[in-house]
Amino acid sequence: MTRRFRSCAAAAAAAALVAVAEGPGVAAESSPSAPPPTAVVIEKCAEALATAVRRHVALELREQSLGDGLSAPATGDRISIVCERGVAWISVRGSEEGDEMARNVALGSFPADAAPRAVALAAIEALAALTRKRAAAKPAAAETKRRPAPVPVVAAAAPVASVPIVRPATVLALSGAWRTFFTDAGLSLWGVALDLDRDIGRRFALGLDLEIAGGGRSQLPFGETTALAGSARASFGVRGRWRALHGVAALGGRLGVARLVGTPPAGSDTVTGDEAVQPWGGPVLALGLLGAYRRIGLRVAAELGYAAFGAEGLAERTVVVAMGGPWINVALGVGFLP
Repeated sequence: MTRRFRSCAAAAAAAALVAVAEGPGVAAESSPSAPPPTAVVIEKCAEALATAVRRHVALELREQSLGDGLSAPATGDRISIVCERGVAWISVRGSEEGDEMARNVALGSFPADAAPRAVALAAIEALAALTRKRAAAKPAAAETKRRPAPVPVVAAAAPVASVPIVRPATVLALSGAWRTFFTDAGLSLWGVALDLDRDIGRRFALGLDLEIAGGGRSQLPFGETTALAGSARASFGVRGRWRALHGVAALGGRLGVARLVGTPPAGSDTVTGDEAVQPWGGPVLALGLLGAYRRIGLRVAAELGYAAFGAEGLAERTVVVAMGGPWINVALGVGFLP
């Protein structure tokens, strides 16, 4: 009995020593490391807006650490917010290549005190989407061994789904137009124009318009001349937006057809009338500005051009009416945002 008792006691003591020796190593291996901080970079935003957005982001992240701008380690997630033309462009990037989520918020759609919270919530939602994307990409075996990253909780009082997304705008305008040609016997025409401007990307716009106009010159020695002209313009340019104002400056070309009609004086037997249909057109610089309230507004536009080829009406080999040389066109009308 004594020898057996001593053998059991020795085995128990050896097991205890092994457990004590292995304990600290196991604890050291199982202690989780702190997650890298999340960097927040805010550019081109008002100071008050940037301060409020940082405060809301820090509040929503709660237990997660928050880095300050470019000083944060490159291994953590990075939230970049850039304010431009009334829109907050949000990009959330991870440390691995290809990990990125993007959102945008129209600042003018919110009161001044609510815009920072909307921007912060959109950034947090993008960060959560990036976290879910990374979690789904991991193998199932790795998921059982690693602790999943916490997903920030977005307050139900202001759901991110209500944040409006900025989409390309289309401006449709119906205007009255006046066009005059700065040349000898140049015509002045009055008419109507239908104009369409369509956003392409974040900075550019494509413009199209159709115009029909008429005019005349009276009190001529040979009678009276009248003109009817139809034309179309295509242009490409840059656009800008500030609050409710939509502006565009574009270069393009205009091509049209003019019908010129000469009418002799009443009762004249020596002068006969005639008519001609001729093409005209040339390069143009087009400017447009729309002041919109919701979906409708007032639009003003101007066009500078030069007729590389024009239409002329002759009487006794003398030009009595012409659509040539430089021209200017001014339009005023109603614009719509379909």
